[in-house]
Amino acid sequence: PAFMLSAWSRYSQITTRVLLCIILSIALMVGPAYFLDQYFGTWPIISGVALIFSLPLSQFLVVKSMQDYIKKNPFN
Repeated sequence: PAFMLSAWSRYSQITTRVLLCIILSIALMVGPAYFLDQYFGTWPIISGVALIFSLPLSQFLVVKSMQDYIKKNPFN
């Protein structure tokens, strides 16, 4: 049972980190792009380009976050 709590805790921490990396990178790129599209009247163009660039950024952030997590919490 103690192992199960430890495993569940690790799973929760990893899932939270991954979801935050993905959601925040998309929100930080696409959010301002949406308002720029509204301002310039180019609705899907700037937001689409921002979405395309936010996906590799989120993957990069997930890898960096997991490397940091593994350094601080080695699996035994």
